This record gives sequence, structure tokens and C-alpha cells, in this order.
Amino acid sequence: MQIINAVLLFLALILIWGTLNLDRSANRIVETDQSTQLNDSIEFLRKLKRKSAREESLGRRMEAYRKTVEQALKENPDYLKDIEENFGKGTQACESLLDNLMSSTVKINSDLTHVNEAVQKVRESDNADSITTVSHLRELFQAISEIESASSDVEGYSANLNQQISEVKAGVIF
Repeated sequence: MQIINAVLLFLALILIWGTLNLDRSANRIVETDQSTQLNDSIEFLRKLKRKSAREESLGRRMEAYRKTVEQALKENPDYLKDIEENFGKGTQACESLLDNLMSSTVKINSDLTHVNEAVQKVRESDNADSITTVSHLRELFQAISEIESASSDVEGYSANLNQQISEVKAGVIF
């Protein structure tokens, strides 16, 4: 029985605690939390939106340079005209140099084509000459071998003739 009483007492405490919490508005807590999160998010975005110190420094430098150039242009309009004229002359000079370069390239290309054609002709004539030279050398070797065989025949005939002459001399003297 005492256990049942303890359980009932515990349930009663839970119910009392629940009724006390029902009196509080849950919306205000959530709204407060949401607005705090919203404020934090807005503050974070503001920090992101701001430029860094380096960006601000570069911006100031660029602005100062722009002002200096504008002031120089206002003070020296003749200088600006000279710059424009020099730029135009430089552009024309570069264009003429580029045209010369293009024509030189075309000329070099045509000269290279002619050289290649001449080299091809020389190669063909060299090939023909080498073929002719090889055939002449073959004929020469063949003629040399024929001369050697004829020479050996002549030596044989000469030796035979010398022998016959010596026999005739020996037969005439005795």
C-alpha cells in the first residue's frame, strides 16, 4: 500500500508541475529566441557585407589615383592629345610591322617551297646518277674479270710459246 501511495503522490506532483507550466506562454520564449537568432544573423550579414581593411585601403588608393589622373587631365589637355597622337602613331607602326611580318612569312614560305622542290630534284638526279654509277661499276668489274681471264690465257699462250721457242732453239743448235 505504501508503494501505491508513493506512486500516487509522484503522479500528483507531476500534474501540479504541468499545470504550473501551462500558465507560461511558450510563444514568448520562442519569439524571443527567434528574434535573437534573427538579430544575430542580421549582425553577421552586416559584418560580411562590410569590406575588409585591405579592400577599403585598395579602394581608397584607386580613388586617389583616379582623382590624380582626372586632375592631370584637366591641367594638361595638350598632354592628353599628345598621348592620343603617340598612341595612334604607335598603332600604325605596329600595324605596318605586322603587315611586313606577314609578307615576310609568306615570302619565306614560298622560298622554302622552292628550296624543297630543288632539293627533291637534286635527290632524284643523285639517285639516277648513283644508279648509273653502280651499273658502270658492275660493267667495269665484269670487264676487269674478263681482262684477267684473257690475261691468264695470254700468259698461258706466252708460256707455251716460250717453251716452243726454247725447243726450237734447242733443236736448231744441236
